[in-house]
Amino acid sequence: MTRPVVFVAEEFARDIELIALALKEIGIDHILAVANDGAEAVRWFEEASNAEGNPGPVSIVFLGMKLQFLSGLDVLRRMRTLPAFAGTPVVLFSSALDGPVFAEARALGAHAPIARPDEFRTLVCLLRELMPRHMLTRD
Repeated sequence: MTRPVVFVAEEFARDIELIALALKEIGIDHILAVANDGAEAVRWFEEASNAEGNPGPVSIVFLGMKLQFLSGLDVLRRMRTLPAFAGTPVVLFSSALDGPVFAEARALGAHAPIARPDEFRTLVCLLRELMPRHMLTRD
């Protein structure tokens, strides 16, 4: 079975580590791809959608809203124009939940806008909900 790719665009190492720990908690043997700013994230998606040697299907994407160069919402807009990522589950997170921004994110297919993933149990539950069942080894 192909290992799922989990993509995280976030500048704070603590948040990236928390997501990695939550994936480990639910038993997903994954490939973690990370971008530290919005421009790097868009480049990664464009290269992955065009490259023969792309890392495999992306199972879930985490986007911080306040990335450098391009916001998480800008990354989501660009990502959704690429057929390979049109239906990929996306979690947007931010310390400030802005209603109109998250309404647009939902319209673009974001599955779960949440406050920063500070609450570990909440993050684990969200991953269990969004990751395909066959990839979970622990419930």
